[in-house]
Amino acid sequence: MAANTFFGGTADDTITFDRPVDYLNVSVASGVTFSLSLDGFDYITLPVGFHSFEIGAISTLYISSSGAWQIIGIQA
Repeated sequence: MAANTFFGGTADDTITFDRPVDYLNVSVASGVTFSLSLDGFDYITLPVGFHSFEIGAISTLYISSSGAWQIIGIQA
């Protein structure tokens, strides 16, 4: 059975999930520069808005942000 884990913030952060997640729902607030990384080195920049995608099983996510963001990690 899938379980969801919610995180939110307004700056850089490192998220560690209790159990690996396979999907992410990411919301980036207006005017925010936002990037995420699965390994801490290679960052992917996401534009403002809502994004949903499959990422494969990960336990740690690295965030670089200049403002408000929210993430839901979905365990499959």
